[in-house]
Amino acid sequence: MRPRTIECYGIDVTINVLAEEYGLTFPAIENDPDPKYCSNLIDKNYSLYMPIDGCGWQVRKVLIEHISTWYPGKQFNECFEWCGGPATLAFSVLGANLTKKIFVGDIFQPSLNAVNETARNNSVVDRVETCLSDNFTNIPSDKKFDLIIGAPPHFNNATFSQNFVDDRFYIDPGWTLHRDFFNNVTNYMTDDCKIILYEASWGSAIETFQDMISDNGLVINRYGIINDGVEWEPILNYWWYMEIIKK
Repeated sequence: MRPRTIECYGIDVTINVLAEEYGLTFPAIENDPDPKYCSNLIDKNYSLYMPIDGCGWQVRKVLIEHISTWYPGKQFNECFEWCGGPATLAFSVLGANLTKKIFVGDIFQPSLNAVNETARNNSVVDRVETCLSDNFTNIPSDKKFDLIIGAPPHFNNATFSQNFVDDRFYIDPGWTLHRDFFNNVTNYMTDDCKIILYEASWGSAIETFQDMISDNGLVINRYGIINDGVEWEPILNYWWYMEIIKK
């Protein structure tokens, strides 16, 4: 079956949750059963596990390369993963010793439970904090991050069929989630904070977010298409990145 965990720089990150614990259902099974696909989610005891990752794990090695190249020798104080899910990106940064601690925000409680499970299983509880929050709604107002990362929902409509538990894993209708993020993120940034986001070239381009960014006192410092280092080769050139800083 699909592994319950994925290795992220020495940390085994939980990426599936047991469906019956949360009363979750999986669209692929209910609407269009595919034994070959579904068998990857069912263990030998016929327990169904639900994926809680939005595919951000595919760029974790790219993220570490970007941080190591752009900020050589730097260890950040606290890294926030926006729309964190199981936090494969944040745990990669932590495992690579590029941050002292991580803070994971997400709107889906099972994902945060998985993050806490990962922290316990890897003995890093004292370096991990989670918050159930719709964007910054519940993030403590005194929080200041010097690194913010994320692979948020990549599309503003149902571009193609996906079998996620919740459409919010991949759809941001009208880019409202992104707009709200940029409208509020400066309140949680240190003066030298770096924001690194990974988006889908099938769903957006730099022009999609340019005004949202510049209207909030931010500037795009770097951006480009990712054409190497992606975990799943069929989607090379699917991802693009941008680094954002304060003006």
